Amino acid sequence: MIKILRNWCEGLVIAVIISIIIEMLIPDENNKKYIKVVIGIYIIFSTINPILDLINYDINFENYINIDTVQSSSSVKDYADSIRKVYINGLENDIKLEITNLGYKVNNINILFDKDYTNVEKIELEILGKNEKINNIEPVIIGKEELKDESYEDIEKILIEKYAIKKENIIIK
Repeated sequence: MIKILRNWCEGLVIAVIISIIIEMLIPDENNKKYIKVVIGIYIIFSTINPILDLINYDINFENYINIDTVQSSSSVKDYADSIRKVYINGLENDIKLEITNLGYKVNNINILFDKDYTNVEKIELEILGKNEKINNIEPVIIGKEELKDESYEDIEKILIEKYAIKKENIIIK
């Protein structure tokens, strides 16, 4: 770049010196006006020509950057995959937050999408149980164990309303 600027300055100085010499050699006649106009155009052209060359100049960055150290960019597919992963993680975190706000403890979430990742086809949840407050400790019955069949209707309701998924596509373990 400095070399280009130096050549431009040298060309401009040479154009001015040549125009001064030509003006001194021309006698004072009627044609001197026209010759000065031509000299002025020559100086303007000498000034603008390097700028026009820079506009059309193909800059080769290989001279400035070591290409070996620059890694090639990933393909569009890699970007799409990373965007999908961010989308899925965000959706999983959102569902975990919703369920945690209801008082349940979530162990695992598996979300299945259609091939375009536009609709949620199935949500599989592994719930460890409801976070009970210490004040609500139920008495333990020894000898007879009663199994509670927990209903997760509140979780299903939120998932149906917020994510527009059918009830039969929600699996809670």
